[in-house]
Amino acid sequence: MEDKQAVAEGILANFTALLTGGLDDERSAEVKSAFTRWIEAKLDTFDAELYSEERYVNEIIPDEIRYQFEGLDTQGRYERAMTAYDQLRLARMSEASFERAQHYLRGKDDPEALAAESEHDLAQIRDIEARLSRQFPATYERVKRQISESKLDCMYVARGGGAASLRLGRIIQRQ
Repeated sequence: MEDKQAVAEGILANFTALLTGGLDDERSAEVKSAFTRWIEAKLDTFDAELYSEERYVNEIIPDEIRYQFEGLDTQGRYERAMTAYDQLRLARMSEASFERAQHYLRGKDDPEALAAESEHDLAQIRDIEARLSRQFPATYERVKRQISESKLDCMYVARGGGAASLRLGRIIQRQ
């Protein structure tokens, strides 16, 4: 993708009314900035084996935006737009932390490298947790289990074992 920022701005332009309708100028600017970060992050995950670039930009991402905002009131749209990037990052870190914990459990890869990656992700997860719980408690309530599981997976690897997440605990029980 040549100019990710320009593509993101083009996508955003098609949804500005949906995202910012009913918001004052200050909140509209916040939403545009925050949601542009989400779009750019989605563009970073473009996989040419799954979709053509044209389809991804013109159909897949717009459909996801419509789905995320369908039926929300002004406050709901504001909160969704302001937290979308953090929720995307959290989902990716959740997958990575669980995969890393499984690798650690199986003795794969360098345990010190896995621990360092886990510490890094743990710090980011805690930052997201603090921001969501303080600024967007409704969103925090929806994602707190994912946060908890991710933190436990990171701590399991970083501390060389100990308490495990529920999802990792199921794998441990099967061994």
